[in-house]
Amino acid sequence: RLPPGRIENSQTLGNHFFGLNVDDALWTGVEFRPGRYRLSFEVAGVPAEGEWPILTVHLDGVLKCEQPVKARFPTYTAITIEIESDRDECKRLVVGFANDFYAVVAGRSVNRNLYLRRVIIERLP
Repeated sequence: RLPPGRIENSQTLGNHFFGLNVDDALWTGVEFRPGRYRLSFEVAGVPAEGEWPILTVHLDGVLKCEQPVKARFPTYTAITIEIESDRDECKRLVVGFANDFYAVVAGRSVNRNLYLRRVIIERLP
């Protein structure tokens, strides 16, 4: 169960970033009480071909977030979700990368990257 307050132990990678790709995602099971939550993601990205990487967040298979990460250095992006239930529920939280890209152009590699350091789950009042 998540008490009110800040939880920082879900997919924490210390001082290292995990590089996501389109075929890979980080996921974990989280038990939520009914209510509102802020999910914050510490991310960084590298654009390619004029596009920044796109962070995706799914909760039990439902897309909750799809937004570009327009920062080469670590930054936070956050979403607010509502858990509407009359009981505590375990949900599958999946963090992914929608537009991975790699190519060799004119003899040099072009690589769009998305890096994730941590996910913070905060129950809101």
